[in-house]
Amino acid sequence: MPTEIIMPKLGESVVEGTVSKWLLSEGESVQQFDPIVEVTTDKVDTEITASASGTVLKLLIPNGTTVQVGTLLGWIGGVGEELPDRDTTTARPDQPRTETLPATVSPAPSINNGEFVSPVVAR
Repeated sequence: MPTEIIMPKLGESVVEGTVSKWLLSEGESVQQFDPIVEVTTDKVDTEITASASGTVLKLLIPNGTTVQVGTLLGWIGGVGEELPDRDTTTARPDQPRTETLPATVSPAPSINNGEFVSPVVAR
């Protein structure tokens, strides 16, 4: 199955970025962690690296296009590998990917009549 190229979140308040320049074309080989696209945001200009080795199968977003974080930019895979149906992908250019992350903050310890009660006991 091809690997998606997704617009990453490049900062805490960054919600979109502009594809400045693709560094590879469709059909070219790429190694994992090689730069694949230059992205510009209001905070930073950076190169996005390939998350997998293979061949650039399809680039969906042209240079100069601004997209939301999580937008599907293209695919990397094996030569001749079929692309997933765009309607079944989790992120599309017009529908940014959203992920739910598990909560990492425990409830604060509570105070009971002036006495400390640990979170475990409070539950």
